[in-house]
Amino acid sequence: MCLVVYMPVMKWYPQQYKDHMDRIRWSIVGFTVLVSGLCFIKPNLNALALMTYSIPSVFVIYYEGSNVGIPAAISTTWRIFVLWAIASTCWFSDRLLCDVWLYLGVPYLHAVFHLVSSIAGYHVFVMFSLVDIQRRENEHKYTPKVKYFPVDKASWFTVPYITLLERDSSHLE
Repeated sequence: MCLVVYMPVMKWYPQQYKDHMDRIRWSIVGFTVLVSGLCFIKPNLNALALMTYSIPSVFVIYYEGSNVGIPAAISTTWRIFVLWAIASTCWFSDRLLCDVWLYLGVPYLHAVFHLVSSIAGYHVFVMFSLVDIQRRENEHKYTPKVKYFPVDKASWFTVPYITLLERDSSHLE
C-alpha cells in the first residue's frame, strides 16, 4: 500500500511516468493479488515474497527518509529499521528454532513478529506522510510536526502522529 500511495512523491521516481500513475498502481495491486493468491497454494511463497520485498524497501525508506531534510523523518527512519530488525529476528528465530522455543515454553514468536512489523509499517506511513507534505510544500501553507501519544515525547512506548501547523501563506504567491 505504501508503494501505491507514495510512489509519485518519492525522490527517485521518474517524473515522465507521472501520467501513467494509474496503470502503474493497478499493476502493483494486480501483482500483489496474484502473489497473495499463490500463497494459498504454496504458503511458504508468502514468507519468501515478503522477505524478498523488504530488502529493497529498506533502501527506499532510508533514501527517502534521510533526504527530505526533516529531523523527525530521519529519526522515524531509524525507528523503522530497529522495529524491522526486531520483527525479522522474531520471525527467523521462530522459523529456525521453533522446537527450542517450544521446549523452553516461550510464547509464539510469529505473533510477536506480526505485532512489531505492524508497528513498523505504521511508522513507514508516518515517515512517508512527512516526505509527502515536505515535497508538496509549495502547494499548501502547512508545516508538519510530529507529536507522540500518550505523552508528547518520543520513546519506544509512544505512538507518533502528524499535526499540521499553519505557516505564513505569502510564500504561495
